[in-house]
Amino acid sequence: MKRAKTVLAFILSLVIVFCEFSVYKSVDAEAAEKVIEMTEADLHVIPDKYNTGCSGKLTKVNIGDTVNGITFTQSGSGEKTQMILDFANANKDFSGTVILSDLDFSTYEFVAFHEEKVESDRGIHVIFKNCKFSIFRNKEDCPDNISYEFINCSFTRFMGSQAVLNWCNLGHSYSDAIVLFRNVTVNDSYISDLASYDKAGAGVHSDGIQLYGRDGIDIYNINLNRCRFEIPAIKTGDNTASVNACLMLQPEYANGIGIHFSDCIINGGGYSIYAGCKQRSKPIAMYDVTFSNIKVGYAKLFGSVYPTIDSNVKMIQVTDQDALYVSSVWKDKAGIHVTVTNDTGEERVLKVATETGVYKYTIPACRGSKDLRYDTSGLKFSDFPFDIDIVLPKQSNYVICYEYVGKKNNQIRFVSFDGEQVVFDEKQLKSVVIASGTCGKKATWQVTDDGILKIKGSGATYNYSDTDPAPWNGYAKSIKTIQIEEGIKTLGDQAFVKLSKAKKVEIPSTVKTIGDSVFAKKGLKKCIYAGTKSEWKEIVTGTGNNALKKSKKKFSK
Repeated sequence: MKRAKTVLAFILSLVIVFCEFSVYKSVDAEAAEKVIEMTEADLHVIPDKYNTGCSGKLTKVNIGDTVNGITFTQSGSGEKTQMILDFANANKDFSGTVILSDLDFSTYEFVAFHEEKVESDRGIHVIFKNCKFSIFRNKEDCPDNISYEFINCSFTRFMGSQAVLNWCNLGHSYSDAIVLFRNVTVNDSYISDLASYDKAGAGVHSDGIQLYGRDGIDIYNINLNRCRFEIPAIKTGDNTASVNACLMLQPEYANGIGIHFSDCIINGGGYSIYAGCKQRSKPIAMYDVTFSNIKVGYAKLFGSVYPTIDSNVKMIQVTDQDALYVSSVWKDKAGIHVTVTNDTGEERVLKVATETGVYKYTIPACRGSKDLRYDTSGLKFSDFPFDIDIVLPKQSNYVICYEYVGKKNNQIRFVSFDGEQVVFDEKQLKSVVIASGTCGKKATWQVTDDGILKIKGSGATYNYSDTDPAPWNGYAKSIKTIQIEEGIKTLGDQAFVKLSKAKKVEIPSTVKTIGDSVFAKKGLKKCIYAGTKSEWKEIVTGTGNNALKKSKKKFSK
């Protein structure tokens, strides 16, 4: 492992079946090194719960407060109290752009009032940065002279028009997360967990995005780009809707015109995509509607796309998710964080390479239809392998993530924290430690997935017995080679007696004593000794090591 110009600790809310760590020595002089290039996932980072929504300390806004010249008033009372943003009355003298940052509006439903009464020449643009809302709602036919922008904001629900949402987090409720009408763009946002709370006890009715229109108000100019939906159809009550979907496009009161979903990851729903008109008293139609480059995950009840699709809808590269993905990667005092998600129905293997070693994890499969039927109980959103936060305990200047599938290591994410070029020998991905520990006061051991047991350090290894066996015995069936590194002087009793599959042992010239019954009675065929034949004869060897004595010797000197 080399850089141009110059065990494992993590807590998961769900069980990660297999976690491993290894540290490598110097790279072979003729190793096939290469410059690591950025991938599409590095250029367009996938949204998750760590890189979307609000964060840090927020200031709570109360009814009657004025912030940056904007006053927030009240409508209704009791449980029906709403916080009102009104540019026709309380803020009638304001025009232009206002920025509202680091604020918490979530105590009440937030509603924009009387937008249609605002003079057309005032050109009002409200920017919310790092703000928290419960429900945000404005008029379906909000005029063009008023617009809203949300950057890293959190909502349980957003309903309205004339808005742009960037890196926002929506959901954690029982209602549709997004309901849109006119001129709305949603970029790089995360919609998740729509079966977490049902105050009314009415059961599940949750769509990630719901587009249905209103009488006389067409659904118009709606764009979702690089958004992610994690909405597994979890049974927690009676289902009040015949169809739920991550992307629910169902015009029933007005037409749908100019609606585009692109480069999205979606996972959940009965059918993950629904795209058809619901005819009521008058004909309803859709025009210029596309779903392009959509990856569909495994946590759906029935299928990816509802069988009846409107004839004017174009499906372009709508495919099942077939790989792991890594979204957030960041550093803090605990180490390097790598956030991984498995939306597939298969267990997958992630390898993470850094300056200090290569880490390997087996990521559980996503739950699918057989686990999501409506008679299933007790399943929670946290039971799914979404946004698993893996912490690498040692710092590094870079991280390279690979998915190991079909005996190939496919690069899926790369971060250079200091911006420097990284050169890496991918041959080092072939040997990753699956277990490690101590085996002496100054000695450690590790077993790699290619069947090598390594002992390193100095001094003596512990003596073992039938009642106190060697810690690597649980991997006896996979260990084919024993490598003892320079510095070890004594091999304790019964150290390798259970390793009958080990065919080769490498012993350094520093070893002076081999205890009783160290090696198995059979299996060992070859011994490579890093010393001379005469030095080998001087080693004090205990009883019960016939297999070692009979093995073919190769001396380095």
